[in-house]
Amino acid sequence: MPGYPGYEMSVPDLAELQWMVEYAATLAPPRPVPTSLTASESRRLAKLAKGRKVLEVGSSYGFSTIVMAMTASHVDAVDPHPVITPLNPGTLEGLRLSVKEYGVEDRVTVIQDYSYNALPEMPAGSYDLIFVDAFHKEEAVAVDAGLVKNLVKPGGYLAFHDYAEDWCPGVAKAVDRVLGPGGQVTDTLWIRQREA
Repeated sequence: MPGYPGYEMSVPDLAELQWMVEYAATLAPPRPVPTSLTASESRRLAKLAKGRKVLEVGSSYGFSTIVMAMTASHVDAVDPHPVITPLNPGTLEGLRLSVKEYGVEDRVTVIQDYSYNALPEMPAGSYDLIFVDAFHKEEAVAVDAGLVKNLVKPGGYLAFHDYAEDWCPGVAKAVDRVLGPGGQVTDTLWIRQREA
């Protein structure tokens, strides 16, 4: 079911992303990457990322990383990629394999750290697009929103995934509290352009 964790895009959904399918066909056959992004959200992120420097907060296995890196000039992907158990080593190796299989590893810098450690070290106004899809608890989203709001360039875009999603109502509450109400929503992808 679209919009829920663990959802993998099916073949009919990929048909809507024809440009990605055609590009991927020129590479070694890649495996599907787990995602909760819908096709509409994926298209919107790809369009926003085109030719831009992107910061992604929360990359998991890398589906959104790949979608944005296919059109972006560069993507910095921040995620701690914690090891869950010895049988579940986390998402870091999956992300690295995914960006390699989809041919975008030269446009992705993986920053293995928590956002609250990595983001304060980044200069203000460094990014054209910032996409946040990390820890979904309200206070964690509020911290991320506070940290990214000055990292986006004037005229750039902030985007948060799972806005107004039933299973994580804290995302919308935190985004509205820290960044104020307003913004465009595609499915559960909240987007706002910073004033120039």
